[in-house]
Amino acid sequence: MLEDETHIETKVKGTAGYVDPEYIRTFHLTPKSNVYSFGILLLEIQSA
Repeated sequence: MLEDETHIETKVKGTAGYVDPEYIRTFHLTPKSNVYSFGILLLEIQSA
C-alpha cells in the first residue's frame, strides 16, 4: 500500500441490510462502516 492511499476498495459480501449506506454510495469502507454494522446487529439481538 502506498503512503498516499487512504482506503482499500473491496467488495463486501453478506446481507445488504447490514451494510453502511455510505459504503453503498462510495464503495469505501471506513471505521464508521464497522460501527454501523455492529449497531444493526445489536438492534437485531435486542429486538429478538
